Amino acid sequence: MRDPNNLLALLAIAEQGSIDRAAVSSSVSQPARTRTIHQFEAVIGLPLLIRSSKGVRLTTLTLLSLPSHRRSKRRSRNFACPHS
Repeated sequence: MRDPNNLLALLAIAEQGSIDRAAVSSSVSQPARTRTIHQFEAVIGLPLLIRSSKGVRLTTLTLLSLPSHRRSKRRSRNFACPHS
C-alpha cells in the first residue's frame, strides 16, 4: 500500500534539495526523514536517491516520477479541501 507520507517526504527532498532542509521545512527530524525514504525504497525495491559525501541527488526514476507525485499531492490536497 502506498503511504502518502512517503510521497510527501520525497517531494520535500526534491523541492528543498537536501534531506536536512526537507526535514526542517516539514518540521521533522533528519533521521525520521531518512527513515521514511529508506522505508519507501524498501517498499518499491529501488533507490530513490543517490547518496554521497556531498549530499543526495535524485535518481533518474525519481526525476521522471516527480510530475506524477506532484499531481497526486495536488489531488489529495483538493480532496481534503475542495474549496481552497
